[in-house]
Amino acid sequence: MTQEKYRFWTIVIAAAAAIGAVLPIVAGYFQYASSVEKTYKSPFWTSQMETCRAITMTSSDIAVSANDGIVPQELIDQLFSIFYGTGQLYLDNETLKAVGAVGSRAVQCNAGNLEGKECIQPLFNAFSMNVAQACRDMLTVAWGVPLDELNSELLKPDFSQAR
Repeated sequence: MTQEKYRFWTIVIAAAAAIGAVLPIVAGYFQYASSVEKTYKSPFWTSQMETCRAITMTSSDIAVSANDGIVPQELIDQLFSIFYGTGQLYLDNETLKAVGAVGSRAVQCNAGNLEGKECIQPLFNAFSMNVAQACRDMLTVAWGVPLDELNSELLKPDFSQAR
């Protein structure tokens, strides 16, 4: 082997060794940074999930209990307590709009400002499903975790059995 070939291979091996030494360090740094980010975001994500769970449960309770166009006042109070409290911290605008629609409809129905057909349970079911879908969409974006799309045709209420 000539001296030029020897130098060439020495440089190639040294470069490969340097790359082999640097790559694990860079990969380790990115794993560490990702871990630290998740550690800081985890409490927020947990609170966000708890808020979504509470608001979807309350809106579904409103839907289930909307008999004869009257919604129990304690459920409306609970919905607005979440809406004006933790909802403002953890929910996005689309989810808040969906929650506001449920609360507004319940208040209007209880006050007698809407006709009976606008206060039927299937309509409240649809509003409740909109809240759940908005929460699901928000969590998908916030967490960066793709969730399967729900078939929106199955979310539409069936009014054929309405009074």
